[in-house]
Amino acid sequence: GNWKASSPAWTMDGQSIVFSSLNNGLWRVDASGRSSPQRLGTLSANTASAAISRGGDRMAYAQRMVDSDIWRVELPSPQGESHSAHKFISSTRQDANPEFSPDGKKIAFGSDRSGDWAVWTCNADGSHLRRLPSPVKGPCGQPQWSPDSRRVTFECTGESRDVYVANVTGGLPRCLTSIPGG
Repeated sequence: GNWKASSPAWTMDGQSIVFSSLNNGLWRVDASGRSSPQRLGTLSANTASAAISRGGDRMAYAQRMVDSDIWRVELPSPQGESHSAHKFISSTRQDANPEFSPDGKKIAFGSDRSGDWAVWTCNADGSHLRRLPSPVKGPCGQPQWSPDSRRVTFECTGESRDVYVANVTGGLPRCLTSIPGG
């Protein structure tokens, strides 16, 4: 597979190697190569660069944290007066890819504020945050509104990359790109 592996570290018994996989956390693999890598599941996916103590009983690692927020600014008037930007959708994690609904009442955006990437909606002023149900285990994002402002389409990367559509009033998103029975 395309592990994008880096930062290998030997365990003290010399039997295993711990390595980083880009955006997918830390993994342990048997040094003989006779088994598949196993994810160190209790750690966040945003971990990297493991160092194992000489006694083999402790490990230090880096935790990558990114905090991007969504800002808002009024566009300059015809007279050219500018306005100050201000943060209006924020969390301690990443908030990205905002999309105004065509009626201007709501915003859809992607965020990992709950620990995994999902699609969220809120009112145009940033109030009433709501996470759309994630249809698969894996990141979801890149929301786009339907012309009637009642549905949102987005992509999810589970076992495959697919396109889904969800009613913003509720219910489970429906996959549009997988082949039934395929």
